[in-house]
Amino acid sequence: MTIETKPQKTKTGISILIITLILGFLNVMLTEFLTDIKSLSSAQGVFTTFFTFLIIGFLIYEMNKGKNWARITFLILTVLGLFFLPFTLPMLFEQSLVIGSLSSINGILQIAALILIFSGESNKWFKQEDNRYYKAE
Repeated sequence: MTIETKPQKTKTGISILIITLILGFLNVMLTEFLTDIKSLSSAQGVFTTFFTFLIIGFLIYEMNKGKNWARITFLILTVLGLFFLPFTLPMLFEQSLVIGSLSSINGILQIAALILIFSGESNKWFKQEDNRYYKAE
């Protein structure tokens, strides 16, 4: 069993992902109150939003524990989300400059976090045989 300290790039990447989760929640609230887009006006919208944040939060939590499957799943979901960007971003900017800007910043931060989480030293840490036990610092 290898016990290694979590690399600083991994810590930074995960911290950025936590920030994007918070910014994403703020973005949903602002979108609801500042635009004609009402994703929280129905039970289905509330459930979908809650479920999405729950899954993303869970993946970030699991990445923080060193789970490689969570890192790969998050990457796949992010790449899938990028396919919709050309369709959603212009609409968000039409609704509100603040919402469009916040969405753009959030996307850039997620990409930056993924670059850090898939860096060389992070790759080694995630691919350890058993990295459930790591030194906090």
